[in-house]
Amino acid sequence: GLSQIAGELMQVRPLVIDLGWGELKTAVVSLKDPAALAQYVEVFRSVEAGKQEQARSGLKDLAAKHAGLNTLIDAQLAKLS
Repeated sequence: GLSQIAGELMQVRPLVIDLGWGELKTAVVSLKDPAALAQYVEVFRSVEAGKQEQARSGLKDLAAKHAGLNTLIDAQLAKLS
């Protein structure tokens, strides 16, 4: 039960379960831009796979296209460094 859930959470890298990803996703969804959402998903999958350089590149590209997300993106970029 609960100990199994705790054990599974301990195996996940903290960067993957960081709450900033949820905040960023909420902001991206509010753009109502399917391409931006697809790009966010691609970035997050890169983080899950441990491909931090690819994730950084994707976040920078997303920031260039949607300046309103820069504060949230900068926070996630700082965690990827």
